[in-house]
Amino acid sequence: MLYLLFNDGYSSSKPDELIRRDLCEEAIRLCLLLFEHPASKNEETAALLALMLLHASRFDARLDEHRKMLLLEEQNRLLWDRRLIARGIEYLTESAAGERISRYHLEAAIAAQHSLAPSFAETNWPAILSLYDDLTRLYPSPIHDLNRAIVVAQISGTDAGIEAIQNIQSVEALQDYHLLHATIGEFHRRAGRLDQAREAFRRAISCTLSESERRLLERRLHESETLTRP
Repeated sequence: MLYLLFNDGYSSSKPDELIRRDLCEEAIRLCLLLFEHPASKNEETAALLALMLLHASRFDARLDEHRKMLLLEEQNRLLWDRRLIARGIEYLTESAAGERISRYHLEAAIAAQHSLAPSFAETNWPAILSLYDDLTRLYPSPIHDLNRAIVVAQISGTDAGIEAIQNIQSVEALQDYHLLHATIGEFHRRAGRLDQAREAFRRAISCTLSESERRLLERRLHESETLTRP
């Protein structure tokens, strides 16, 4: 429930408030209380706390001066909160004391790789792919498979990413998931297949209920419409 609360604040559906920091901060506060209580002070709580802190460290870089959402590769990393990153790494290290590996451990480790990378280009994609391999094996989910396909594309190219998406066994369950079509659109855009990119972006726009994500997708669609084939 706390992770759901955090996520609701991290990607708010409110058009005038793209990030609900109050919800995220409350989720972190309650998670800290859980971690401080003897009955719930355990490795999984520490991993969830690490995950939320690492995501929260990027708040100031997620929007541009016009309050438009920025993708990870577009963000100014100088705006990332290094204090929160350091705290997140501390809790992630503490979470490694036990034998059980929860989904929060793996997701926090992935977030740590992004947070510690000097730049998007210098991200350790093979390490992230290995973590996603563990995540999809231990906690199967088509969304985890989709995120893994995005990493595959970073390592082996967009065609490999599309192939990885096509190999998702439960891909039918994602047909109304806007990020599936947004990802396909981005892969086609990078490969110069602009007609397919536009079709996928339009499908993604029709699927999303988030005003902020709709604006981002419309921007991507507009960019693909102004491009010419190589």
